[in-house]
Amino acid sequence: MLNVAAVPILNITLRNNLLDVIPVKRWIRKANCCLCLLQDQKNSVKGAWSIILTIPVISIVLFYRDVSTLVTYTGGFCGAFILFFIPCTLVWFARRANPEALYGKNPNKSPFASNAWVYLCFVWGIIVIVSVIIKIASGETGE
Repeated sequence: MLNVAAVPILNITLRNNLLDVIPVKRWIRKANCCLCLLQDQKNSVKGAWSIILTIPVISIVLFYRDVSTLVTYTGGFCGAFILFFIPCTLVWFARRANPEALYGKNPNKSPFASNAWVYLCFVWGIIVIVSVIIKIASGETGE
């Protein structure tokens, strides 16, 4: 079942994240065209960016017959990276930096400060990826 109520939130999040990560505004300034898209504080410009970023999604959904397979790939692989691998990598590098040496004792320090938790999350992410691969190889995608 498609959760249509989540689409606006996901669209806004995608728009904000992509505009922060990809240097689109710099490209627009350099090309000196569509300069009105640089005023992203206006609601009309925010709407225009949302429409622009929705076009690829709509075109994929319109021309791809088996959307459940697509959900398996995006939810299985991308979800595992977003939920497990990227945060674990950030935590691992942050713990190597040793911020307590720079800023002093942290009163809000996590009780899960051991690196064993990071390794456990990495292992769990690998289990998720392997299970998605097995599901795809067996032909049971989606449903």
